[in-house]
Amino acid sequence: MKKNVFILVLCVFFVGTSFSQVKVGITGGLNAAGFIHGGEYDDEEKIGGTLVTFQAGLVADLKLTENISVVPELLFSQRGGYQKWEVVENKENTIEATITLNYVQLPVNLALYINAGKSSKLSIFAGPYAGYLLSGKGKIDTNFDGEKESQSEKIEIGSGEDQKKALDYGINAGLGYHFGSGAFLKLQYNMGLNNLNNYTSTTIKNRNIAFTVGYFF
Repeated sequence: MKKNVFILVLCVFFVGTSFSQVKVGITGGLNAAGFIHGGEYDDEEKIGGTLVTFQAGLVADLKLTENISVVPELLFSQRGGYQKWEVVENKENTIEATITLNYVQLPVNLALYINAGKSSKLSIFAGPYAGYLLSGKGKIDTNFDGEKESQSEKIEIGSGEDQKKALDYGINAGLGYHFGSGAFLKLQYNMGLNNLNNYTSTTIKNRNIAFTVGYFF
């Protein structure tokens, strides 16, 4: 699997020789990450659900025409989720669960650029992404009658029922603003399509809103 991901990355970043113009840059920013639950999962007492994380990496702009480009990125991106439950009889008694998942991700978007005055441009983009889970951590914080306790454990990766799948994939869509200097801003939504669980009675999929900045050299 790691070999296949490496080959895919090489293909995307070196195929640029066939495009009319290629730009390479850096990018990074914040994620508002969470999960989409399904199946037998019951979230009636859940509060919250968003975890603030970060992402950073490389980006390329492979120009097809004057206003259309293929934009691949190679990122380290944290996904995950946060949940909080309150005990009905005493809402000061709480359980908080946090899961942080560390991925190497390869989104590949098709971007349409629209002139926004002077040398600036707006962009509208969409496309697929693939991710490979490197590591993860789960944390549970409890507060009962003023006594607080915290437990952490490593997320296991594999095909077992108590493990998470390594592969994630989904779709992206978003908007960007590009300054003439090479700097840019982007706001995008990522929706995972793969169930991270190895069983189907309950499903869990990544969702994320990212605000990023970057610079093309």
